[in-house]
Amino acid sequence: MTFRSIRVSGPGEDWSMEGESTIGEVTRPITGEIRRSGFGLSLAPGLHDEVVKVQLDMQFVEPCEPRDQAG
Repeated sequence: MTFRSIRVSGPGEDWSMEGESTIGEVTRPITGEIRRSGFGLSLAPGLHDEVVKVQLDMQFVEPCEPRDQAG
């Protein structure tokens, strides 16, 4: 499974992310939920929900200055 973000938006600390998720050979847009059937996945034993909510807890830091490779 891969995810590529397209847009991040929101007020204060309540942000949302839109993007595209690829499972197998199928790519679909997502905005926080994935529908299993949209990717051709059936419910496996023990999995009861068609919709899977995606929630991330992320922390962003400023990138450091690149090191001088010459010296």
